[in-house]
Amino acid sequence: MPFPCLYSGSDAVEQATQKPYDVLICDVVMAGMTGIDAAIEIRIILPNCKVLLVSGNERTAEILNDAHEQGHDFDILAKPAHPTAIIDWLKVVSVLN
Repeated sequence: MPFPCLYSGSDAVEQATQKPYDVLICDVVMAGMTGIDAAIEIRIILPNCKVLLVSGNERTAEILNDAHEQGHDFDILAKPAHPTAIIDWLKVVSVLN
């Protein structure tokens, strides 16, 4: 199934309830729901969903630390993330063979 391209964390959570997917690649800092909040909610709905966050925002470390303190850890790439880095991550998490 092709990956949907969504533009908000709340849309991603809603999509996860309708059509389960295996991978979430998401920006961290977005208007409304952050990518981390979306990832946490999606992992509740889809516990096996692999999550890769990308960010170029200096607030990311603080937001990630807060999530870590709550027991949530995610892989992250700094923006601009080169496509080969994303493909390599997909191979590591066994989504691409």
